[in-house]
Amino acid sequence: MSNIITLFSFGYWGWGNATRELVTAIDAVEKACGFAPPIFVDVRISRSVRAVGFRDDAFERVVGRERYRWMRGLGNLSVKTRRGPRIQIAEPAAAVELLDVAIDAARREQRVLFYCSCEWPYVESDDNSCHRTTVARLVRDAASERGLLFETIEWPGGDADATQLRVEPSLLRAVRRGRTSIPLTRALPRSELAGLPWGSVVHLRAADEKLCVLSGPARFSGGTWLLPVLERCEPKDAVAAGRDLRKELGLDGVRVRAAEPQRQLAEETIYTIAHVDKLAAAQTNGGRGTFSEKRSWTSGQKLLRRAQAEGLEVPIVFADATDCSKLIYVAVLTSIVLAGSTTYTFERLRPLRGRRRPQDLVLLSTGEPIAPGFIRPYALCHTPRFLMSGHT
Repeated sequence: MSNIITLFSFGYWGWGNATRELVTAIDAVEKACGFAPPIFVDVRISRSVRAVGFRDDAFERVVGRERYRWMRGLGNLSVKTRRGPRIQIAEPAAAVELLDVAIDAARREQRVLFYCSCEWPYVESDDNSCHRTTVARLVRDAASERGLLFETIEWPGGDADATQLRVEPSLLRAVRRGRTSIPLTRALPRSELAGLPWGSVVHLRAADEKLCVLSGPARFSGGTWLLPVLERCEPKDAVAAGRDLRKELGLDGVRVRAAEPQRQLAEETIYTIAHVDKLAAAQTNGGRGTFSEKRSWTSGQKLLRRAQAEGLEVPIVFADATDCSKLIYVAVLTSIVLAGSTTYTFERLRPLRGRRRPQDLVLLSTGEPIAPGFIRPYALCHTPRFLMSGHT
């Protein structure tokens, strides 16, 4: 397995009637890069779509069950509900499962593409951004916590390249006038074009005429392979234009380094409650959040200050405010500010695995487990063993 694990994102826009050609091209490009045919992970909330080749289990039948996974938990919930924030990952914790798939595949010299329908990923802060950008960040966060060298990038990846292509004068003039594709052949083109990195410069030549365009991997449409024309540019500006285009559309790769060693946990933990929707939104926001509580956490603030002075981390464990019988998330407290009420900030929020209850926590004040029916929104507890063994 190579030192870095690469996870590809992909948008199938325009491929709905050519899935067999798509898989053939991707497999050929991956083979040329020294990898086995990849695994495809579907991160749509629903497969009931217009694109015939991606409707229901159509794509699974093309690639085969062993190379297909449907992780609807990484889908965008707002597509179904039409309410709330535009991007709401249904189950952010499922990013760990996608990371595990990528790790297992890398051991077999195989890579993973996770996909949805959007044509471009865009940057995460952009109003047009696709939810796969958020999924990519969640997986990177999980990889960083494990100390992995990891990157996400839109398929086919790689740095922008440059190539030359001879065409008929009439085609060159048509592209100059605004044509958005360059016909190649009916047969699969060579891997350099089938897997041309996004934002690559293509120098078109026809007799004495020349034209410079920005392009990406070849597409199949109308029985012919085509190179997309994303932008026309002057040769002297081409490299910078390609770089700007990749940034604008969110096509650049993002690499994470190994996380810094985690500090030891304090022997005390703060228990509180919060609405599950607020917690899920905080995890989507990189596992960071700032919440407020009416009660003054005076003892909690003293505990946190003492722990931080000793170089320790204080966990905060959340129960579901709508169902206090379940512990659902854990994070690391970074600050507690008192001003009549309490404002607290945390990071590295993650869901708790398995079924955990408040009764798994022992109160500092009594040395007894939290009683069933305990409704207080705040309590100081001993740090439980399940947190010590599965460091946040």
